[in-house]
Amino acid sequence: MDIGFKEVCPMAACKKSAQCYRYEAYLQAEANALHYDMLNPRLLKCGKNGCPYLLIKERQRMAYGFRKLVAEVKLKDARNLFYLFRFGSQSSYDRRRRGIYPLNPAEQEYVLQKFKTLGVDTSIGFDRYEWQDVLMAVNEKKTPRKSTTYKVFCVPRPGVEPGWVAPLVFETSASTDSAIWALQECGCKDKAFF
Repeated sequence: MDIGFKEVCPMAACKKSAQCYRYEAYLQAEANALHYDMLNPRLLKCGKNGCPYLLIKERQRMAYGFRKLVAEVKLKDARNLFYLFRFGSQSSYDRRRRGIYPLNPAEQEYVLQKFKTLGVDTSIGFDRYEWQDVLMAVNEKKTPRKSTTYKVFCVPRPGVEPGWVAPLVFETSASTDSAIWALQECGCKDKAFF
C-alpha cells in the first residue's frame, strides 16, 4: 500500500516528531478537522531516524518560466528546442517554459545545463522565482521512493465521434476509431507543492 502526503501521524514519542510534517498536520487536524486519515500507531516502527513515512517540510526556491532563455537561442537551434528537454509531452514543456509549472532546484540545474550546451548566457536566469514549502519523503533505509507512472491516451478512443448518417468515401472517413492509440508515460516524483 502506497502512503500519500495527506495521512497524518499521532506518534508524539517518535524522535523525529518535531521535524515531521505528518505529526504537525495531526495536531492541526485533531484540533480543527471533523475527518482525517491517520497512520496506525500500533503498526509504525520508529527508529533513530523516524519511521519510513517521515515527511520533512523544506523551503525551496522554485523558478517559473524560461522564456528569457529561449529568446537567446539561435534560430537554427530554436526549432528543435522541445526535443532537447525531457519533460514528457509538448504541453508539459510549454507549461514549464511559460511558467505555469514550477521548476524545482534539480530541474533548474537541468534546464540551465541544456541552455549552456546551446551557447546561451545562463546568467539571465529564469523569468521569476518564488520560495515555496515542499514536502520531502525521507525513508529510514535511505532508498528513494519509486515514482508513479501513469499511461495517458493521446489519441481519443472510440465513441468520441458522433455516429454516421451515411458512410463516407474511404479516403475522407479516416477517424480516431481506426487510428492506433498513442500512449505516453509520465513520471511523477514524490513531491507535493502547496
